[in-house]
Amino acid sequence: MTAREDVDRVRARVEALPDPELPMITLGELGVIRSADTAGDGCVEVGFTPTFLGCPAIPAITEAIEEVLRDCGHSDGRVRHELTPAWTPDLITPTGREKLAAHGIAPPVDRNSTETRSRISVEIGSPTSAETRPGTSAGVRDRTSVETRSRTSVETGDRTSVEIGDRTSVETGAFGGPTSVGLGLGTPCPHCGSQDTRPHSSFGPTRCQSMLRCAECREIFPCITAT
Repeated sequence: MTAREDVDRVRARVEALPDPELPMITLGELGVIRSADTAGDGCVEVGFTPTFLGCPAIPAITEAIEEVLRDCGHSDGRVRHELTPAWTPDLITPTGREKLAAHGIAPPVDRNSTETRSRISVEIGSPTSAETRPGTSAGVRDRTSVETRSRTSVETGDRTSVEIGDRTSVETGAFGGPTSVGLGLGTPCPHCGSQDTRPHSSFGPTRCQSMLRCAECREIFPCITAT
């Protein structure tokens, strides 16, 4: 076995370790293992980034990695805590996200993705206008409701532009033609898939989780907190 193959074996075993606070997923699926390599002095080093500074699971994860190093014949191996760049929920693998959802835990959505960007476009057929504030609704023929955290402008004509905050739900009728609405800025509910979700409590089962509530199925569920 070459030195590179040996290091790759160490990394594979480390990435297969379960997370102490979220044992349904591995450290690799959580995206906290940043590197595994041979240092200048010949010792094998594993780079580990905690989900947030002060995470109570850091000692347990460090000890588990050190045990893997010893078991692989590297009693002098080291664990390096890499604090920059910081961990973000975007590092959770698709498999990890599926496992979290299966256990009723939702990772935050990627705010930079096309599906969750903060500008959506609505195509309608007849001009009208409405301006809404938080907790208000504006009617556009059949029904239009806009829920936002911040002020939202809705200008409806042949082409409608809706500028929204982090979470918006829009249902709209149409004047003489089909309506196309881009939706979905909330963290998807792991129970029903709705993105009409909102904060419920800052305190969750662990320090890296908060609680959200789904307006569709009315379930309360934990969410991985973005750093």
